Amino acid sequence: MQNKKKIKLLNDFFDSKVTTKENDSLTCDYICYEELTADGYEVFVFTNKVDGKGISVNEEVHYYNSNLAEEIIRVYEYHNKVIYVDEFLYDHLDIKEHLLGLFEEYVDEILDNNDSLSEIEIKELKEEYEIEEETEIT
Repeated sequence: MQNKKKIKLLNDFFDSKVTTKENDSLTCDYICYEELTADGYEVFVFTNKVDGKGISVNEEVHYYNSNLAEEIIRVYEYHNKVIYVDEFLYDHLDIKEHLLGLFEEYVDEILDNNDSLSEIEIKELKEEYEIEEETEIT
């Protein structure tokens, strides 16, 4: 199964979405982007204040991006939100790989709670993630 389809299944499962489309940045729940300080330092903003007003420097501005991907994925996983991530940061933070890792973590539950997958797709995922076929005991 293609990674794009896995991420779509994950989005449906969590009722969340990470987007890099700038048009979505004004209507999403969270936004993550790169900004420059007055003296030219690069900082990263991750906030639910999409209009940019009232951003907390202590809590929402990051000098390092080392834990930024984990914060984005935590919001995605636990808060059912649409998150805009600047395309450069999406690639730089490997958000796609984090989402695919989350898919692998939840693949059993996704398979159990999804009616849109064909039998072939289910079999393919079970083989790929080495999930044992359930056998009924009679």
